[in-house]
Parts: sequence; C-alpha cells; structure tokens
Amino acid sequence: MNSREQTLAVLLVGLIVAAVAAAGGYFFVLRPLNKQRDAENALNSEIRDLETQLDAQKSVSKKLSQARVRGLPADEAMAKREYTVALARMAELSGAPKGFRITPKSVDNSARAVPQLAKDKPVYTRVAFELEFKKANMTAVKEFLQRYYQYGLMHQITALSIKKDDDPNVKKADNRNDLTVLITTEAILIEGAENRKTLTPIPTAFAAVGGGGLYLHMGRTAETGRAVVPPPAAPVLSPVARDYDLVVLKDPFNGPLPPDKPPPQPSPFKLGKISDVKVDPEKKPNPVRVSMTGKGSNGAKFTAIASGELYAEGELMVDPKEYTIELPATEATTGTATITVIATSADGTDTDKTTFKVTVREEEKKPEAKIKEDVSSAIILTGTVPRSDGTAWARIFDNANRLRYTLDADAKGVTVLKEYKKAATLPWRKDVDHDHPKGVLVISDDESRTNRTFKVIAIDIDGLIVADLKPDGAGAPGKAPGKGPGGWPPKGGAAPKQGPANPLAALGGNMIVAAKKPVLYRWAVGQSLAGLTAIPESEAKKIMQAASTSGPVFDVAATIK
Repeated sequence: MNSREQTLAVLLVGLIVAAVAAAGGYFFVLRPLNKQRDAENALNSEIRDLETQLDAQKSVSKKLSQARVRGLPADEAMAKREYTVALARMAELSGAPKGFRITPKSVDNSARAVPQLAKDKPVYTRVAFELEFKKANMTAVKEFLQRYYQYGLMHQITALSIKKDDDPNVKKADNRNDLTVLITTEAILIEGAENRKTLTPIPTAFAAVGGGGLYLHMGRTAETGRAVVPPPAAPVLSPVARDYDLVVLKDPFNGPLPPDKPPPQPSPFKLGKISDVKVDPEKKPNPVRVSMTGKGSNGAKFTAIASGELYAEGELMVDPKEYTIELPATEATTGTATITVIATSADGTDTDKTTFKVTVREEEKKPEAKIKEDVSSAIILTGTVPRSDGTAWARIFDNANRLRYTLDADAKGVTVLKEYKKAATLPWRKDVDHDHPKGVLVISDDESRTNRTFKVIAIDIDGLIVADLKPDGAGAPGKAPGKGPGGWPPKGGAAPKQGPANPLAALGGNMIVAAKKPVLYRWAVGQSLAGLTAIPESEAKKIMQAASTSGPVFDVAATIK
C-alpha cells in the first residue's frame, strides 16, 4: 500500500468515525433533549390552563358569596313574609294610594327552569309576588321604581303594566290620579344562603357606631332590621346624571305637566298704613315702626314731620336701619299731633306718603280678665316619615297661633324644634325659649289655656306614641274646646311666643325612672291634640320595653301584636 492509498484509508476511517459520532449524538443526545423540551412546554401550558381555571373559579366563588348575602335568607317562610313587608313599605313611602294589594304568585322552580347543582338540588329558588295599586299617578310610579332598584336585594321586575282608567265622570283636574299599576317581582334564595334573621344583612357600620351589642341586637329579629336598607352591590340605575323626574314631567298617559307660572311682577312701591298712637304723659313712647312694600322697598328712605299742638312742628328723629320713628316724651295731658311720613324708594324713582295721629291716652279702666280658650283642636300632627337609615321625622302644626313643632329622631332620642311666625308672609323663626330635655315636647302659648307636656316614646309611619307627663293639666284629652269658631282665636293676629313651662326637670330624659307612672297615647297622622287615644296598659308596657331597647324609631303595630 503506497502513501496515497494510506492517506485515502485514513480519510475513509475518519469519515466513518465522524458519521458514527453524528448519528450517536442525534439519537442519544439531541433527540432526547428535544423530547424533554416538548414535554416541558406541554406541562407549562397545562399549568397555565389550570391557573386560568383557578382564577375563574375564585371569581365565580366571590360572586356566589356576594349573591348568597344579597339573596333572600335561608328561612324561606320568613323571607317571603319580610319581602312582602318591604314591598309594602316601599309602596307607602312612594305615595301609593292606600288599599294596594300584594299577593304571592306561583313560580316554576323545576329543572327545566332553574339550573341544577345536582339532581333535585337547584342553584337557587325563586319567589314571586304581584303588587297592584290603583288611582295612582306617575309620581308614585317613579318613586316606587327608584326605591325598588335602590334596595340592596337580588330581585327583579319581570312584568310591569300601567293602565289609564278613562272615567268620564272624573274631573279633568283629577285625571293624573287615574293609573292602575300592576307589577310582578321575583327574588331568589341562593343554595347555601345565609341563615340570618333579617331580610337584608345588617351593615357592619352599626357595630362601628353602637358597638357589637347594637349590631347583634339589630340582627336578632326580622322586625328590628326592617328599617335597614343596604345599598345595592353594583349600580342599578343609570350611572350618568339622568333626571328620572322627567318620567313625571313628560307623563305618557296624561301628557306633559303644564309649565310653571311665570314669577309675579313686583308690586308698586307703597308705604304701609300706620295706626294712630296713644301716649302717656311724661313717659317716652315706644318707637313707631314703618313698613314699605313693593319695588325699591329694600333700602328705601323716609322722613317724619310733626304738626299740631302736642309736638313742636318739624322733623322727628328716625332710625333708618330699624325703620322706626322716635316720638318725644310730652308733659301734656291733652292734645293731638299729626305725623306725616314721606318715603322714597331705594332708586329714588317712587315716593309715597301717609299720616297718623298721636293723642294723649286717657286713664283707662282695667279690662276684665279674659277666659282663655282651649286650642287643642287646632294643633294637628300633619305627618311622620320613618327613614331607611333608622331615623324618623315628624311635624306638628298649631294653626291657631302660627306655631309648628319639628321632631327628628334617631336611636339615641328625639330632638324637638319649635318655630313661630309673626305674620303669614314672614319666614319661620326658632323659638329660643323652647329649651327642654331631649325627647320632651311642650305645647303651650300665652293666649290659650292649652298647656301640654309630653315625652315622645316612639315614631312610626302611622304617627306618634307620647307619654302625658301632666295628665291633670289644662287641655287634657276629652275636654271640649273653648268658645269661638273652631275653639281658637280668629286668624290674622300675631303669633304669641311661648311662656315659661316646666318640663319636669326631675325626669332627666328617662321615662323609666319617673316618679308617677305616665299615661301613653297614640297621636295618629291627621289627628288633633284634642283627639289623642289612650293606649291600654298591656300594650303600653310592650311599647315602653321596645323603646328602651331599640330607641324611639320602630314599628309600633308590629311590637304590640
């Protein structure tokens, strides 16, 4: 074998070795690595799919947990009863006419209508009711629908029918109260729902405000939780600034509401009439008040000029801020003066003039004491409004004296605000003399013998429960009103301010520790003070126990059942 053949043989052997090495590297190294990489990728893909499924399960579990809270409680019988009460309360607060009807409806909860977790085990159970109210207007419909969708419960309206009752015998002015509304609503009870005692869950804010004791008490019975209306978990009305009052303004059944009347034009500038004045010798008379009305009366100027034998002729001193005329004192026992008042409007364009006389007062005989009258028949409870946050409001009008009493109640007690008007056109003013312990309502005035002191025990949608702290006082229930039209003085006089009254300081705001056992009365909405109804002792005891436990805002009718 020559050198050329040896070289070729060596090359051939090298090529054979290289080919064997390449084949071994592919089959024993590269191919297993590729298989391992493919398996790793498949495993990572499976892990990602499982993580995605886990996140979806967590989201579904969270929604299911919220649904169990927002759904009806586990006790189906209690849930149906309390849901009916909630619908009635929404209808009453919305202004639906009395006599509305709420009836249960049958509903298909079989497997063909409701998803199943397992055989004969539905995901949820539906309950349905039908609400009908007649002689309603669009305001009541709008208010009910708004309250319904703001109620934090999983329910929905499945049917809504509004029908106009065309009765030719009804006057056109009354035609807006001619709607018959029929609403079908459904609520659901989720499988595994909370076994709570109330229709809706009690917010934890009650624990923050009143402690754990209050929170546990609120959730102890269905009745105590009726006033609690939790907000919906998600917005159910339009998120934009939409005015739902347009449903009423653009009434599709009776046409749009008529436009508001244009504001009245200001009356011409006018100086009010001033009554004649009598003065006492050697005593400084009271200032004489000047009144101006109409365009330019605010900031108007005036002068007063005296003439006659009682005062020296010329201008008198005036107070431009208080709008009063200062009359000087006189030693004369007889005589008359004429005071001419000239007023100019604020812009100087209009003037007006009036006169009044000043004479010396003759010695007058003391009038006989006037027998005061009882005006309790003119003092009327006009309304009470329990609110969804556990508070309440009430208003009492004293139509004989231009007085009103406003009651604001919460779990801690009742605040009473007394206001008066000096004239029908003037605004209400707070009576600073009406300063009594919390919850004490003192109804009195200087011009009548009506003087009553009550402790406000409870406020509900039907009226007030009050305890008479002076059962032997004037104007007690059952006494006939005094003489005169309606039992009170004629209208038009200025409202007298309240005289001093003793609200039983020893009471200390606690009816339980009062020395004398109080008498409880029901004061219904629309009823006068003269018509209070005494409450039997057995019912009064239940009411007092409920008030001491939950405060003054609760459903009295449910308490005494």
